[in-house]
Amino acid sequence: GGGDEEPRNFAYFDFDRSGDLPPPDVIAGYDIFVTSLERLSYEWKRGKDNSAAYKYEYEGQRGASPLLKVEFVRIVVDEGHKVAKGTVTNSIQFASWIYSNRRWIMSGTPTPAPGTNIDVYATSAAECTAVSGLLRYLLHPRFLPENGGRQAFNDEFLRGWKAGDYDAFFRLCCLLREVMVRHNKSSIKGIPPPKHIVTRLPMSRQEALAYNTIATAARLNVILTTKMEGRTSAWQDSLLNPAQYKFALQMMQNIRLACCGGSRVCPTLTAKFFEETIHQELGFKHGAGEAEKQVARNFMNRAVMMETTSCGVCAQSFQLLAITPCVHFMCADCVEDNLGECGACGKEYDVDDFQTLQPGFDTQWVWNLEGEKQERDRELNIIRSLRGAPGALTPPAADNPPPPQGDVDPLPPPAVPQPTAANVAAAAQQAASARRR
Repeated sequence: GGGDEEPRNFAYFDFDRSGDLPPPDVIAGYDIFVTSLERLSYEWKRGKDNSAAYKYEYEGQRGASPLLKVEFVRIVVDEGHKVAKGTVTNSIQFASWIYSNRRWIMSGTPTPAPGTNIDVYATSAAECTAVSGLLRYLLHPRFLPENGGRQAFNDEFLRGWKAGDYDAFFRLCCLLREVMVRHNKSSIKGIPPPKHIVTRLPMSRQEALAYNTIATAARLNVILTTKMEGRTSAWQDSLLNPAQYKFALQMMQNIRLACCGGSRVCPTLTAKFFEETIHQELGFKHGAGEAEKQVARNFMNRAVMMETTSCGVCAQSFQLLAITPCVHFMCADCVEDNLGECGACGKEYDVDDFQTLQPGFDTQWVWNLEGEKQERDRELNIIRSLRGAPGALTPPAADNPPPPQGDVDPLPPPAVPQPTAANVAAAAQQAASARRR
C-alpha cells in the first residue's frame, strides 16, 4: 500500500492460485493486489504457527509467505458470506495474520440465509456461529485468540442463542452495530436514478432461425408433456419437471445465446429414431402410404440439413415442426391452438399417438463455442508464460519514483514484446525437447 498519494493505476492480478508469488518488495510496488480465497488458503501453510497470530512473528521465519511481509493500507474481502462458516477456515486465519491498517468485508448476505422464519428459536445456530469467523478476520479485540477467541464468542453469544435467550440475541445485535455499515440504493445520497435506454437491434435471418429452432423445441416439449392429457403421463420428460432441471437450464442458456447471435443451430436425429418414425409409427401404426412416408422423410432430411419447412396451418417456415398422424406439419403455436386435432385438415388424433410419433430431434450449435473458449484460454496462458510473472500487468519496478503530477504527461511505459506464432511454437518445441531429455 502507498498512503494517501494519488494512485498510479498499477494492479497485480494473481491468476495462479498456487504458484510462487513475487517478492514482498515487488508486491509493495503495486497500488492494488487482487487475489482469491484459494490463494490465502494455500499460503496458510507458509505462515502456520500455533503459538503466534501476527505478521511480525513470521518476518524472520524462512519460507514465510510474501504477503506476511507487506504492510497493506486496507484489505477488502468481497463476497464475505463465503468466509462466514461455522469454523475459522485457513483462508480467514491467514487473512487475519496479514498486517493491514484497515479491514473490510463486503457482502449482501453476511451469514447464511436463515429462511422465512426469523424467530430466534427457529433460526439455526449456524448463522450465529458464522459471525465468529468474520470477527476473527476483523481482529475484534474481544475475540482475539489471546482473549479467549472462539470460546469467548461461544460463552457470550452462542450458548444463549441455542437456549433461545433473547439477551444473547440483542447482545449480538449491539456488537454487529459496532462493526457493520449497511447501505442500500435509497440510503446513498447523490446517486442519480438510473436511465434506462432500450435499443432494439434487428435480427438477421440466421439469428431469427436459430432462436426459433430452440424456442420451438422448448415449446413443443412443454405442450406435449403438460398441456396434452393422454392415457399415459409424459411428465417425466417435461422441461418443467424438477428432475429435468439440468436440461431446462441448458435450454435457457441456449435461448440466451441465440438472442446474442451466438451461432447457427443444427437439428440432429439418430438413424434409429428416423426409421422408427417412418416405419413403426407412420407405416405400421397409422397406415401411411409410401407417398406420405416420403413427405415425412423429406421434412426430417431438410431439418438435419438446416433447411426449413412451412407450417401447414400458418405457412411460417421453421426447422422443427410437429408431425400429425395424417402427415401434416404444425408449428408450436398451431399445435397449441388446435389441441387434439390437425389444424391443416381437421382430423382428430389420439394424444398418446401424437406424442410418440414425434421424431425426437436434438439440437446442436454448428460452432463449438465451449471448445473455442478453452482454446482462447490456452493461448492466453502461453502468452502469460512467455511474458514472465503470471498475472502481472505492466508491473512497476520496486524503486521506481511516482509519476509526475500536474499537467506534465508521464513517459509512456516501455513496450512489451508481443509473442508471435513463431516464438510460441519455438517455446513449445523447446519444452518438448526438455521433456525428452
